[in-house]
Amino acid sequence: MFAGHVGCDEAPPADGEAAPTIAPGAPQAITEVAEYDRIVGEEANEAFAGFAGTEDAPDVRVFAPGEMSRHLSPETGDIAAPSKPSLAAGEIAEPAGYGHYCSMTWPGGGWAYAWDTNGGDPCGYLTSEFGAGTIRKAGLFSAAGANETVIWCDGQAWGPGVYRGFGGAPLTWAFDASVAAEQPNCVMTVSPLELPIFERSPATFSWTSTGVDFAREGAPTLNTGWFGAVAPYLNSMATKVNFKGHAITGYIDDHDGWDWGVAENTDLYAMTDGKIIVSRDYQTSAVVCATAEAAKKKNGGCINRDFPAGWPATCTSWSDMSASCQNAITAGDYIEYRNSGWDGYLQGEVYVRHKIVASPATYNESFVAGYFHVKRTVTPAVGTNVTKNTIIGDVGNGGWTTAPHLHLTVIRETNVGTPTQKDRWFVANADNCTYCTGGSHDFHRYAIDPYGWQAPLHIDPRGWVTKDGAMSPKLWQANANPPVVGGWGD
Repeated sequence: MFAGHVGCDEAPPADGEAAPTIAPGAPQAITEVAEYDRIVGEEANEAFAGFAGTEDAPDVRVFAPGEMSRHLSPETGDIAAPSKPSLAAGEIAEPAGYGHYCSMTWPGGGWAYAWDTNGGDPCGYLTSEFGAGTIRKAGLFSAAGANETVIWCDGQAWGPGVYRGFGGAPLTWAFDASVAAEQPNCVMTVSPLELPIFERSPATFSWTSTGVDFAREGAPTLNTGWFGAVAPYLNSMATKVNFKGHAITGYIDDHDGWDWGVAENTDLYAMTDGKIIVSRDYQTSAVVCATAEAAKKKNGGCINRDFPAGWPATCTSWSDMSASCQNAITAGDYIEYRNSGWDGYLQGEVYVRHKIVASPATYNESFVAGYFHVKRTVTPAVGTNVTKNTIIGDVGNGGWTTAPHLHLTVIRETNVGTPTQKDRWFVANADNCTYCTGGSHDFHRYAIDPYGWQAPLHIDPRGWVTKDGAMSPKLWQANANPPVVGGWGD
C-alpha cells in the first residue's frame, strides 16, 4: 500500500511509458520531494496561520501538506488483507485487478492520500495512523491498467493538476504535485479508464444518433487539440466533442446520453445486475418552432430547448403549461410538435442502479442507468432486483422525440469531480432516488459516457474543466456495447 508517496522504492517509469499530463497553466509534477515532518502545537499554528481550526483548536493534530508519506508493502501487516463481501441480489462484485484508494483531510488543512493495489483499506489505515478525518474520495483504481487522477487544493489558483498513466503512477504524480503546491486540504479523485460491468446492450438497435457531448455544462467549448485530434476533428472552440476527443458537427448540442433508434415496442433490458429505483411518467413540453427563422433552428431539431433566445418571456420553463405561457407560444411563430405516431407529452422513465460492492463498503462504486422515452407497461416495480435478462420496459415515442428510440443516460454517483463532496445526486448506497424532481437533464453534469474516454491524449475533461462533472470509465464488457460506426462515433 502507498500512503502518500515520498521515499518510495519503486523503480522509475520505463522508457516509453506515458508521461503525466496536466491542465494548461498548471505546474509540472515533480519526481523528487523533500520529506515533511509532522508539526503540532504552536509550530503548526505558525505554519498554518489563517487556516481554519488551528487557532481555535491548537491541540488538534495538524499535518503539513504531504507529510503522511511512507511506502508500505502489503506484506508488512500494516493493512489487513481484504475479505470478499457478501453480495445481495442486484449487486455486482468488485472486478478482479482493481485496488482501493483514499483521499482524506483533517481540521487545519492537513491531507493525505493512500492506495493499495491488493484491495485493502487505505482509509482505515490513514485513520488508524493519524486519527479520524474526513474521507473526501474513495474508490477503485486499476492496479495495472490505465487510470486518471485530478487534484484540487484550497488556494490552488493555477487550476487542477490532471494525470493519466498506468497502475499507481498517476496517483504518485498527483501526490508529488500536491506536495509541491504547498496548499491545504488537497483532494485527489481517481477514475480507471475501464470498469467493465455492463454485460449487454439494452437492445439491438437499427440506428445511432447523438451520443454524449463532453463540451457541455461547465465547459461549453473545448480545444480538441488537447486530446490529440487532427483535421477534420480539430477545433479550438468545439461545442460538441465525442468520447474520442473529436469535434463533431451536426447532431444535438449539450447531449447527456446516447440516442438509439429501433421499432416501437422493442423490449429493453437491464445491462447487468442492478435495482430499479425510479419508474415514472414525466411531463415534458413538445413545443417546437414553426420556422427556422423564428427560432434560429439548428441541427434539424427546432425543439424549444435548443434555440438560443430561450423560452418566451411569460414562460418560466420549457414545460410551463400555464395559460400565459401557452398563449405566448400560440401567438408567436410556434407550433406544437407531433411526429408520426407520437405518444404525447408523457415520457416514460426508468432508473436502474448498478452498485459495485467492495470490502469494505467505503470503496463501493455506483452508477445509475436512466432509460427515457420508455413504455412502462412491463416495467418491474421500484425496488425490484434485475439481471441482464430482465426486461425493464419497451421502446416508446413520447416526450421530446422525432421517432421511436431509447435515450440512455448513465449517471456516475461516486468519485465525481467536485472535491467538496464524496458522492453526488443520488445517495450512492440507498435504494431510493433522493432528488428526482425534474426531467432527465437535471443530472446533466454527472452524466458519463459508458463507452469511456478514448482520446489518445489528456484526461477526460469532465473531471477537470469543471469541479461539478464526472470522469467516464468504459463500462461495457468486451463486445457488449451497441456498435458505433460513423456519425457521432467518428
